[in-house]
Amino acid sequence: TPAPNYTVLNDISRLYPGTLQFMTECSNYLPGAGSVNFEVAQNFIPRVQHGASGASMWVLGVNSDFGPHSPYGGCAGCLGSITVNSSTTYTKTNDYYMVGQFSRFVRRGAVNYQVLQGNEGNGLTSTQFYIMAVQNPDHSWAVIFMNNLDSDQEVVLSFSAHSGQFWEGTVPKATVTTWLLPSEQILRQTNGTQAASMVPPYPLNNGSMRYPTASGAVTGTGFSACNVSVTSTSSSSSGSSSSVTALPVPNTTHTIATTGTA
Repeated sequence: TPAPNYTVLNDISRLYPGTLQFMTECSNYLPGAGSVNFEVAQNFIPRVQHGASGASMWVLGVNSDFGPHSPYGGCAGCLGSITVNSSTTYTKTNDYYMVGQFSRFVRRGAVNYQVLQGNEGNGLTSTQFYIMAVQNPDHSWAVIFMNNLDSDQEVVLSFSAHSGQFWEGTVPKATVTTWLLPSEQILRQTNGTQAASMVPPYPLNNGSMRYPTASGAVTGTGFSACNVSVTSTSSSSSGSSSSVTALPVPNTTHTIATTGTA
């Protein structure tokens, strides 16, 4: 089956600047029992990389038979974000949590930036390593990685506007992982006298999140397009240099659950 060619989205953006494009016909169709599934990220990331403003999954909730359906038909095997088991119980599916890697951290009004290197694979390959980098209205960054390769990937992320600024860490295999990077204002605060651990890299106004030991390091200022260097690894990243301030990266890794697991 030929892979979709999403460069047409770039063509529309070039010919009709300012036209909003959305990918809305996305579905996780008849997921195999016990299989690892990346349908959400595979539907979301390539579209945004080519100019779409966003994407959505087609089905919000279903029962155990992928219904109910209208008298005029419906999708006979589309998984929902929620499976309603009875009048009192429901299950949050794999899709629910993977959508959250985007909807929770990419805010309305965010701007997508080109990733110059680091993406691997496409719709024709059996495995991919996808990267999407957006800057939120508060000038913080959300960088979302999809790793369905067979090994952990050691990532060094830098910004083309300032080669002295970088983040590094491990993106585990079979995960969708979101890195939250602070704005320049926060960097100036944490590179001064204020302890980095006291300043979250992202404002959490409607929930709480555990901030583990720092797994990123940064110097300098300035952001632009992202340069990402990726190498395979089977171990966690090494400690940050003591010459720079280590900033905390929230633990937002979503390990892909097998089908049927809440």
